[in-house]
Amino acid sequence: DFRNYGNLRLFVHGDKNGANGVFLPTESTSTTQSPITFFFRFGADSNNYYEIREPLFADWAESKNSVDINFQDLTSKKFDSSVKPDSLNVRSFYVDNGKVIRIKGNPSLGGISQLYIGAINDEEFKSYTGEVWIDELRLSNANDKTGQAAKAFLGFNLADLASFNGSIQYQTAEWRSVDGN
Repeated sequence: DFRNYGNLRLFVHGDKNGANGVFLPTESTSTTQSPITFFFRFGADSNNYYEIREPLFADWAESKNSVDINFQDLTSKKFDSSVKPDSLNVRSFYVDNGKVIRIKGNPSLGGISQLYIGAINDEEFKSYTGEVWIDELRLSNANDKTGQAAKAFLGFNLADLASFNGSIQYQTAEWRSVDGN
C-alpha cells in the first residue's frame, strides 16, 4: 500500500561497455536521448498500472539515471482527461528530459501487487548486450500525521415497553488501527 507515502525513488546503472554497436551516452553528454529506455511499472495487474519510462545512461549518472516518482503528481495525471488512451487503453504523458508516464486502466496506489523493472532496446537492427542494475528502491515522505478516532455506544430500556440502542463512530483519514486496516 503506497497511499501513506509521498514519493518512490530508485537509482539505475547502465553498462557503458555495451556490445554490438549500441552504446549508452554518459552523464556528461548534453543529450536526453538514449538507445535504451528503462521502465518501472507497478500496479494491481496487467490491465491497471502506472509506468515510468526514462532514457538509460552509462554508469550511475545520478542526475539522469535516478527515478523519483511523486505520487500526488502521478495520481493527478490519472484524472487528466486531456490525454486520450491509445488502442491498448494506455495514456502517455510526455514530461521533461525524455521521461514518459504511462497509465493503463484505473490503477490505485492502495492495491499494488506487481512491480516490473526492465529495459527496452529502441534500436531496430542492433542488439544490446550489457547489464542494468537497480539500487535503493524506497518509499519516502511518509504520512506521519496522527489520526483520531472515537466510538460511542448508548443503550437503555424503557421499562418493559421499549429498548433503545445506538452507536456512532468517527475516524480521520490518517487513522490507522493496530492491525493496519
